[in-house]
Amino acid sequence: MRKKKIKIEVNKKHIFRSYVGLVTENSVPFNLLNAPNLRAFVDPICEGLSASLGKKICLNADNCKKTLKLVAENIKKDISSEVRNRLVSLKIDSATRLSRNIFGISVQFIKNNEINSRMLGMVNLKGVGSTTSRNLSIEILKTLSKYNILLNQVVSITSDNGTNMIKATKILSHCISIDDCNEDDVASYIIEIEI
Repeated sequence: MRKKKIKIEVNKKHIFRSYVGLVTENSVPFNLLNAPNLRAFVDPICEGLSASLGKKICLNADNCKKTLKLVAENIKKDISSEVRNRLVSLKIDSATRLSRNIFGISVQFIKNNEINSRMLGMVNLKGVGSTTSRNLSIEILKTLSKYNILLNQVVSITSDNGTNMIKATKILSHCISIDDCNEDDVASYIIEIEI
């Protein structure tokens, strides 16, 4: 079959944004980005862009992962900056869907007389005991740490009335009295309250 050339108007930013959007917006798995049938569309576009820009343009799963990691780091920096030295409220909740247990943590704060809300994390809880108050407390501490949020900045935690959520909140309120609360502090406090 004879190849025909067609002219399309596209720029590097637009094509790369659309490519990453397959994963972030359309839930396409990373391995599909390297599938031969998708490559049949993407490679000629990359070749055309490379020729017009004078430098090699390559779109693949690895580039997509690197870009998403960079974007995630920038978002973390932005959120960290927004909440620095501010009092915050947390909202925590978990849900089980299709045999997956997801634990969500978001933060609310006031900036310029407006309430702002940012999603800090969606933690995939795996294994037996992953939804215990101890584990939830540790996941909250890990997540806050990623954004440089100190426990003494937290003025409230909103959750459902699940026993594990209430107990996790009690554990965290105890941790506020400790300067640098870690997993060992959580474990020792749990032993204390169970006795």
